[in-house]
This record gives sequence, structure tokens and C-alpha cells, in this order.
Amino acid sequence: MKRGRPPRPEPPLPGQLDLFAVTLPEDSQTVGPVQPGNSGKPAIAISQARKAKAAQSAKPRPAAKTPKKPPRLARIAERETTLLRVKDAAALLGLSKSTLDKMRHEGRGPVWVRLTGKIVAYDIDDLDAYLARRKTGGE
Repeated sequence: MKRGRPPRPEPPLPGQLDLFAVTLPEDSQTVGPVQPGNSGKPAIAISQARKAKAAQSAKPRPAAKTPKKPPRLARIAERETTLLRVKDAAALLGLSKSTLDKMRHEGRGPVWVRLTGKIVAYDIDDLDAYLARRKTGGE
């Protein structure tokens, strides 16, 4: 099988029906493509009719529900929890999770707590103390 361009379609034989040819009445003022089965009506008129029909049958949207729990960083700011997982602690510090993981592996960064064999957490007070130690410059 050859690769590359597909072969060009051959012109239809005399008397053969060309299924891809579209003929329009001469008095037609079609702006867009003719849709199959619309007998030469302008495509814009069809799309406007569809929009009008959709607007009539549209149901009113319900009001947005208020979330039951505030987002994670909002809960952190409200101090509902004292221990943060790595992803939340990194967001609070303005670092990526991988950077915080690397800092922990190298023995630098904020103090951390191993909750289980795999789960690591950071105390908010330790994160605040870490940020306070890192402050430099100014008056």
C-alpha cells in the first residue's frame, strides 16, 4: 500500500449521478453552505430558526448552589485544621509539591511529621515559623 496523497477522485461518467454536486435555484441568496434536505434555503435562516426553537424550549437554569465546604486554602486560612498534607503546605508556601518533597529529602525546609509509612504532614505553626526564619532585608 502506497503512502502519501490519496488518489484524486475521477470525474463522473456521462449519465452517472454526482452525489457531491450541489445545485441551487438561480434566485437563491444563500450566504452559507446548503444543508442536506433543505432544498436550497439559506443556511443562516436555518440556524436562526434553530436558535429561536432552542430559546423557546430552554428551561431556566437553577441558581448556583453554595458549596458545603469552603476550598482547601480557605479552610487553611481559617485555621480549621493544624496539620496540612504536602500539596496544601506547598500551596501555602508558594512552592510546588515536588520542590517541598525535594527539600524534605535533602533535610532542609520546614519541620514535618510522618503520620504513617507514606503520609507526611506539616503543622501550620511550623510553616509560619519557617517563613519567619526566611524573612530577609527590609527595615
